[in-house]
Amino acid sequence: MPDKERSRTDEALRSALGKAYASRTRLFYSEVQKQRLQDLCARVKSLRAEGLSWDEPSLGISKEARARVAEVRIPLHLVFCHPEALSNEPGLLRYYRLLAALSDKGLGQLVSGFRGAERVAAKARAVNALISTVVQETPRFSLEAMRDIMLAEVGSGIQGTWVNLIGKGAAQRVRDMFEQYASAREVIGSVSKEKVVQAGKKVTLHTIGLRNGWRMVFAPEPDIGIYDPRGVLQCAIEIKGSMDKAGAQTRYGEAKKSFAKALRLNPRCETIYLASCFTDAVVEQIKADGQVRKTYNLIELYDDPVKRDAFLREIFQYLIRVI
Repeated sequence: MPDKERSRTDEALRSALGKAYASRTRLFYSEVQKQRLQDLCARVKSLRAEGLSWDEPSLGISKEARARVAEVRIPLHLVFCHPEALSNEPGLLRYYRLLAALSDKGLGQLVSGFRGAERVAAKARAVNALISTVVQETPRFSLEAMRDIMLAEVGSGIQGTWVNLIGKGAAQRVRDMFEQYASAREVIGSVSKEKVVQAGKKVTLHTIGLRNGWRMVFAPEPDIGIYDPRGVLQCAIEIKGSMDKAGAQTRYGEAKKSFAKALRLNPRCETIYLASCFTDAVVEQIKADGQVRKTYNLIELYDDPVKRDAFLREIFQYLIRVI
């Protein structure tokens, strides 16, 4: 890449990063406030725990952890979860799950197969087992330190939300780009949405049917599949919206797997990689692999009407030939 072109690309990336991180900051502030951790801690503190029996092995609390908590004189219900308390106030589970630095999805996996009261008991047992490990292995154990973990787990969840938003946001912007272009040229025959099972997961497919019988399907894999009237995949497009240079090769590796599947279905399939960040290493890897027919910089497509129009014309006029 020529130095002048690289300089313009880097400047555009810095500008986009500034806007993206401003959005990330707003998301973190908003989501942390929604968590209302102080209120949650106050609810657990006010819990009537006098009648709860903590001697049952089925609670998942190790003897060592229980002794350690007693040693620092912290009420057991502020550290460990009791199924009876959860039965009365299911919302308190979030407190103990965060203490265990465990995501909601992770807990669901740990108690898979349990139902009803058994599921409640299994949840308590799972978080207590993890908390026991922390209590036993933390040299300077304190309730304050554990509550710092709660905030860290909240942050981890928000970061996951942010990463998903980047991916979904990029895919949505490209979909809007395609739909607006096709609509303005009156070549859309139909627009539909349906839920299907793909690779064992329920996903939503958004389909734009064109007047010449071609279809553009927006889905998890490929991100955009363009099919001719016979149903043959003629173009696979992968979209990576993250601007983090450190993960550029990993993201390309994910796209590469999708392209490989597309090329197995149709060796003549056009493969297009849309990404916000191309490092020199990724560019060299793309050349060496030979699986990607064309690449486009997402930030340039967003910001430069000339490049955006050229890209869309390539798809609609020369590939699909609907214009």
